[in-house]
Amino acid sequence: DVTPGNPVEDVSKFSLLSLTTSRSFEDEMDKKEIEEANARLVYEGVSEDMFDAIYHRSTSLSAPSMNNFIFHLCRVSRMEIAGYGGHVGIQANDIDLTIEHYRQQLTWTHTLLDSGHEAKDHLHHNQPNIYTLQKLVEVTHYNMDSRPRLLFADIWQTVSAHLTSTALHPNAAVAMYAVDSFRQLSIQFLQREELGGFEFQRKFLKPFETVMAKSRFDTIKEHLLNCVEQIILIFGSSEETKSKESESEEYEDIDFHSNKPDQRHGTLRSGWRPILTVLGLAGLDSSDEIANTGFKMLTSQLGQCLQQARPTTSIVQRRALKRSASTSSLLLVERFIDLVDALLMFVKGDREKMSITSIDHLLTLSNFLGDENVPLPLVRSRLSASTSKTTDGDSSKGKEELELWWPLLLGLSRSAGDS
Repeated sequence: DVTPGNPVEDVSKFSLLSLTTSRSFEDEMDKKEIEEANARLVYEGVSEDMFDAIYHRSTSLSAPSMNNFIFHLCRVSRMEIAGYGGHVGIQANDIDLTIEHYRQQLTWTHTLLDSGHEAKDHLHHNQPNIYTLQKLVEVTHYNMDSRPRLLFADIWQTVSAHLTSTALHPNAAVAMYAVDSFRQLSIQFLQREELGGFEFQRKFLKPFETVMAKSRFDTIKEHLLNCVEQIILIFGSSEETKSKESESEEYEDIDFHSNKPDQRHGTLRSGWRPILTVLGLAGLDSSDEIANTGFKMLTSQLGQCLQQARPTTSIVQRRALKRSASTSSLLLVERFIDLVDALLMFVKGDREKMSITSIDHLLTLSNFLGDENVPLPLVRSRLSASTSKTTDGDSSKGKEELELWWPLLLGLSRSAGDS
């Protein structure tokens, strides 16, 4: 029996059990029988509470130990899902390899179904196992708030690589679970206000772009857009949240009817870049429904931006607007280029109506950029603070304004040659 509280003995016995699976050139069924026998011995020798304690107490591990623990959790999860051993890393999480192996498994399963040899039991064994994936998400949840963000960034690099490859898995159910895990972890991570000078939100939400660009399932992309919409509702503009009161049943994490101000509104900063990229990628998708959903969400944010940045005739109104600038106006003045890039993706799309409407929005943004009466041009306020310290202020101002104009003009000029 395994003595509780003696981790050295536990590790030793686990290592002894693992030796039985190290033999080479075993056929597939023999390996499965050995693995099941080992799993049965471990299950009988170690209580489930001890396993849970390992995950809960992962917060007390040192940084190197935690990285190693996450590494092996990802490795085991990958073996469970794909049915073969492998490494953890960007190159090791090659999606083509997973697809090839998964197709081989399907071919073998269909062969068994045709021959009638224990088809039902074998089909059950070939369903992807997500037990370790669930535990990986739990461990990430436990360590997210307890560790400094710089240390957690190393953990997230490994976890996000595995979740991304899982979100692109040929099994839609497994992929859906990975995307939903992204949603839950993202909502937890965005609760913490972003520090100035760091862009942890952008790095955390970056996998959303990869999944949106490479996923082959419309259901996965639709769910990803729903996740993005929920993030915007919780951490974006309060105006958008008010417009969704009638749809509150779909968003359990949001209390629309609470009279208390939600301090989470306005905390989405650098995370807007991957969010806008996901919405722009929807415009390049072959599905009309996905494109319409992404375009509706993008134009909704743009409309709020322009409404917040609309010139006011009263000085009192201007001062009040500056003091109460919402995330929508911050999106316009801080993520102007990202907003332009998202619209340009719809311009490049195959849907003429959306392309023309996007061009109109780009023209509106150009008017905003050239209007000196707009009360919240953050780029100009930054210039006013920086140019006072430089002798060549006019040159610096022209250079920075060109950086804003250039993506817009270049994108329109490239679109002008499209047939």
